[in-house]
Parts: sequence; structure tokens; C-alpha cells
Amino acid sequence: MEDYTFSDKTVEKFFIDEDIEVAEILKMKAEEYLANACVPRASYKLQLSSLGDGVGLGDVIYLVDKIKRIKQK
Repeated sequence: MEDYTFSDKTVEKFFIDEDIEVAEILKMKAEEYLANACVPRASYKLQLSSLGDGVGLGDVIYLVDKIKRIKQK
């Protein structure tokens, strides 16, 4: 299963639930897990005034975290 809603990165994981014996139910539970796990869990706080005069409410910006080495839209 794949979900590229929030990122184009690929992360491989195994979903194991030994209590489930029906393959369709296991697949459904794995899809539920993926839908929850693929949502970003980071948040940033900044003041709009620190972005400069050319940026306004509703504009798309990129936040660059040099410590974690990530760039987020």
C-alpha cells in the first residue's frame, strides 16, 4: 500500500496483528494505520512579520529546518 498525500518519500513498514485471521480485515486495519501514520506530526510557529513585506496571509511558503534537514511546504 502507498500513500503519497503528504510526501513523496517511501517508508517501508510491516503491520502485524496476530489476532486477525481474515486477510481482508488485516488489509483494512493496515490501511487505517497507514492513513493515520502518513499525516505529518510537526508544527512550527512564526510571526508573519518575520517573513518580509512580499508575503501575505494565504501565500504558500517553505519552512526550512536546518537542524532536522527538512524542507516543508
